[in-house]
Amino acid sequence: MYFFCAQPGCPVVYFAGADAFTTNEIRVAVFQKRPEDDDTPVCYCFGVTGQIRAEARATGASKAAEEIARRTRAGKCKCDTTNPQGSCCLGNVKALIRQARGGG
Repeated sequence: MYFFCAQPGCPVVYFAGADAFTTNEIRVAVFQKRPEDDDTPVCYCFGVTGQIRAEARATGASKAAEEIARRTRAGKCKCDTTNPQGSCCLGNVKALIRQARGGG
């Protein structure tokens, strides 16, 4: 079983004992490793990227979190297999929106 490393400064994405996969060895950019990059997916299921920052700064909100929640309720979420962290992305999306609005 591999574990996920969410630390931005660490190049390791997945590890198990001495085995590790780094950011250079995986196909898809990982939000936790490149949180400042607007092109990096934040929600891998529904294609939401860091570009939601611009919407949140401009309008004080983003519809992305509501849309993700709606689609998840409809059974369309596949975060367990598409999100590198292996769990729901909604917390990451909401945190990014709060941060963009200046709420840390």
